[in-house]
Amino acid sequence: MIRHLRHTDIDTAEWDDRLLACMNKLWYAQSHVLGIASPGWEALMDEENGAIMPLTWRKKLGISYLFQPFGLQQLGVFSRTAITPETASAFIAAVPKRFKLAEIAVNPVMPVPTNAGWTSTEHPDQLLDLSVGIEQVRLNYAKGHDRNLRKGQEGGMHVQPMEPKAFVDLFERTTAKRFGGMDAQGLRSLLPLLQAADERGEADIIGVRGEHGWSAGVAFIHWHGRCILLKSAADEEGRGTNAMFHLVDAGIDRACRHSRLLDFAGSEHPGTARFYEGFGAHRSVYLRLTMNDLPFWLKPFKR
Repeated sequence: MIRHLRHTDIDTAEWDDRLLACMNKLWYAQSHVLGIASPGWEALMDEENGAIMPLTWRKKLGISYLFQPFGLQQLGVFSRTAITPETASAFIAAVPKRFKLAEIAVNPVMPVPTNAGWTSTEHPDQLLDLSVGIEQVRLNYAKGHDRNLRKGQEGGMHVQPMEPKAFVDLFERTTAKRFGGMDAQGLRSLLPLLQAADERGEADIIGVRGEHGWSAGVAFIHWHGRCILLKSAADEEGRGTNAMFHLVDAGIDRACRHSRLLDFAGSEHPGTARFYEGFGAHRSVYLRLTMNDLPFWLKPFKR
């Protein structure tokens, strides 16, 4: 039986133990990560098989809705065993009716649910197998990537550790402004997310300095054999020197020491996707599920 848990009903230690037992566990679904990205998060739990699903939600104009928190690419159902379409549909059916609107992203192990009123769309991710070791990984780089890496080496580019605050400052004045449309409330969660990960030894944030300070940086997350490229940032100088090629290569080198997979956390932008694939990553997909059960006069409601 699938049970709905309000936030105050969730035993976070039990939650994290259940997550660790899941075959498709992800860093995004840890209780402390959810607590920062979606304060007051709720959950669904199947007591029989241990499967769990976080419910990240907000309220606007009196309407409660499910949303995908900034920086958390995939959530959905996590389970010790294979997730069947019936299980996926049962979890979606158990979502409390007070949530009249939903736009959530689920991990690729979760099949397409068949619930009426819910629709799904595929979104890209890029994954890189690190189990072959750094030498073999680098043999699969695109020729253009190799050229850019050689140029940086000849120019003496130096990759350095970067503090979470310095990275977030760079991100806010570069990536956040360049792409726009980023949720301001979600953006404010980036620093505490990185600080918590850094304190737990899960973050590896590296950068390159330019003439006037940090010009490029990448925040990697390491957790149980999976490395996630959480966010990246580069100013005009960093882009001009192709610093991101060197930062990603350095991150891959470091990740190969303790991770089996690098998750680039996907990109809808074709150029960014090609950049990741130039490091040998292969394309994967995950689902974004949407639902709008508002009265017809509120259907256009946007968060």
